[in-house]
Amino acid sequence: MSKQKPFGELSEEVRSRPGAAEEIDARKRAIVAAVRLNELRKQRGQTQAQLADLLGMTQANVSRIERSDNLYLSTLADYVDALGGHIEINAVFDDDVVSLGPVEKDRSELPA
Repeated sequence: MSKQKPFGELSEEVRSRPGAAEEIDARKRAIVAAVRLNELRKQRGQTQAQLADLLGMTQANVSRIERSDNLYLSTLADYVDALGGHIEINAVFDDDVVSLGPVEKDRSELPA
């Protein structure tokens, strides 16, 4: 008969393996980001299919974007733009916040 270990003990064991804590933390961030994009889309009254149409891609690609743990900034900017918003970037320090401004689309991508 095997003795069951408490979750905390199992978690410590797994996280003590080389690279495991970083991988777990990266996956957590990806889940949080996916939930945020999914919630943002829903708050804006869009389905994945509707957003895909606006972005000129498939619904499966929108789903991939929402689940991605490493988006290109331009992809995120396009996603938010399709929802009617824009991305602004700030550099945050202990003693200061510096606005780096909005992320703008590459003008060469815009129709003439």
